[in-house]
Amino acid sequence: MDIHGFLANVTMIPVAFGESLILPHGWTLETELYFYGVCLILFWCGALHRMLHLCLVTVGLCGLFVLPLEFRLFPAHLLSQYKTLPYHLGIMFWGACFRMAYDNPSKPLRIRPAGSGVLSRLSLTYRSAVAYVTIPVVGIALAGAITDWRNHNTFHLPISLAYMIGIATFAMLATLLKLRIRLLSWIGKISYSIYLLHSLPLFLAFWLCQRFHIVGWPLGLYMIVPLVPLIPLSWVGYRLCEAPFVKLAHTLTSRRGSRVFASGDATS
Repeated sequence: MDIHGFLANVTMIPVAFGESLILPHGWTLETELYFYGVCLILFWCGALHRMLHLCLVTVGLCGLFVLPLEFRLFPAHLLSQYKTLPYHLGIMFWGACFRMAYDNPSKPLRIRPAGSGVLSRLSLTYRSAVAYVTIPVVGIALAGAITDWRNHNTFHLPISLAYMIGIATFAMLATLLKLRIRLLSWIGKISYSIYLLHSLPLFLAFWLCQRFHIVGWPLGLYMIVPLVPLIPLSWVGYRLCEAPFVKLAHTLTSRRGSRVFASGDATS
């Protein structure tokens, strides 16, 4: 790949510059970039830490995915990563709703200022709000799985099921089946670096297998071998890059954040 292709990948949106992805999972970085962009817009609007707005954004993104899909509004040549972009963003914002409900499950959700009408009498807690928001998020995956089953689409069916299994596993491990294991906590700390860097030892292992004709091993063993260099590599990446920038971000935002939360308006 030439320097132009490399620089295009650094932006995390190489398709916009007519270049292909260096890493197969690079499209997830692009999705993450759009997520940060939406977060920035919500931050400027003062809605980033408001449960009601996060719920509305989540449901809205789910609708933005379903409606064009149902009415076949997506161009035929559009990459699947862009077709599913609203849904993936919706799942990410569902995670933000879940976190707020996890921290303050019994906090009342204010639908609108006091007044007359049905909405003014509607009372929801953060816990119940995230339960309602979960319905469209999981419902989309369930509908996809049912469609795949009816159409005998054995290729896409596991993908649809994986969304439901992933969301259910996350919710259960965060609430009912909490694992208080220090090693898992440490791996969770460096998990983002694992996500970013996992392809490097994976490609190295793939090259070694080709170079020395290492074949016939169980698939699980091929997956375990790259983990040996991946864990220390991810720890180094976390210590040298991620942790310093997280600390810098906390330094830059702590003063403003303390004022917002002290006012009591951050999580309305």
